Amino acid sequence: MLPSFARAVSRLGEAGCPSSASSALGTISSSCSTRLSGSGAAIFAFQRYDTRGPKCVLPKDMIQTWKLAPGDDVKVLSGKDKSKEGVVLAVDKRRNMVKVKGCNMQTLKDKEGKKVRVERKIHYSNINLLDPVTREATRVGLHFQPDGAILRVSKKSGQVIPWPERQFKRFDTEMQVTHEKDTEPADALEKTYCYHRDVQASRLARQSMTKYNHDT
Repeated sequence: MLPSFARAVSRLGEAGCPSSASSALGTISSSCSTRLSGSGAAIFAFQRYDTRGPKCVLPKDMIQTWKLAPGDDVKVLSGKDKSKEGVVLAVDKRRNMVKVKGCNMQTLKDKEGKKVRVERKIHYSNINLLDPVTREATRVGLHFQPDGAILRVSKKSGQVIPWPERQFKRFDTEMQVTHEKDTEPADALEKTYCYHRDVQASRLARQSMTKYNHDT
């Protein structure tokens, strides 16, 4: 598209319209610079996205159903901490990685300059759950129940491995301080919107504005 437009501009110059040609060339240059700046910004943002640490996996490579959860007892299968056991601290479903307590440690400095040891993430394929009977690393099969529950069954002993209890953050409501602009609980729970009344009003408005309304 741009080459043909440039040829038209050159014909304007040959026909004796230099002002039109110069304005058209200015339009081309501004559009090209805008297009390049937009693509350059997109490329720059893409390059800066998640540059530190493991990158996010593609959606097609993400694990659909996780067999691990924080609180599970697992065993490392490879790496410098091979055969080491630990508890899953966190899972990163965007990178297919988990963090195991006491495994894959690294040394960092805190704000005060002191050296601290923290856990680094391990890939999902490098760990296995521990069998509750034999206490050995085992592969796990998933059994989907009619009520929607998912059971984890050890392939070594056939024992069901229960899911760990989810730990929720608890907030102490007694320590919360109220202010003069806070909404009262009774006012927040008050029902102030009626869906059926709004639908009825919209229907009446449409009937009054249409030219095919024979009821009026």
